[in-house]
Amino acid sequence: MIRKRLHLLVLLASFFLAGPLLAQDFSLKELPISVAYYGENLIHPGLKIGTSYTLRSKTKYKQYRSKRKQSKYGDRGKRRELFADLNLGVYSHPNNHTGVFGNIGASYLRTKLRKNWQFGISLELGFLGRVNKFKTYALESGNAFETIPLAGNGAFMVSMAPMFGKEFMLSGKPVRLFLKPWAQLVQYTHSWAPNFNLEVGMVFNIHRNQEGKQ
Repeated sequence: MIRKRLHLLVLLASFFLAGPLLAQDFSLKELPISVAYYGENLIHPGLKIGTSYTLRSKTKYKQYRSKRKQSKYGDRGKRRELFADLNLGVYSHPNNHTGVFGNIGASYLRTKLRKNWQFGISLELGFLGRVNKFKTYALESGNAFETIPLAGNGAFMVSMAPMFGKEFMLSGKPVRLFLKPWAQLVQYTHSWAPNFNLEVGMVFNIHRNQEGKQ
């Protein structure tokens, strides 16, 4: 069962890679890097890394209704973006298990260009593998117990989070700080249980400047 779930996640991840690889002018340098603290159940520490591919980006400008604001700030702009996301992560649940996971997903992000405040939403589908931190035994024939190495289980995860962020320039490169409070459903055997996680991190691309040139 776990092997079938992993095959499904690999298949879905291949769809993420298909778009960029089929684009004639695509370069791996275009993909940003995301690095974040990942708090499983808010308090169990972990690390999450990933990347995203821009499916759509549109910028729109409007004038302020107030002539004073228009004269002071000029046109106000909003940028709307849609991304395909790919992430890997790990966390530690003390005295219980170590979790290793992979996610694919989609994110919508809106940026107010004057101050570069951002708001959006992310959806993810992933697979979680748990490795027990305690010894696990199996009863063999003859009533003998055998230790099972790397014992644990796997589960599907469905996650959704609002996204709050701020974009700024660092050495001429755009950097985005973000916060995502995740609401999650995790499969346990034949049922699903709610879970809440916290992700705080940054997105950057060392190959791109403010105008997106490499």
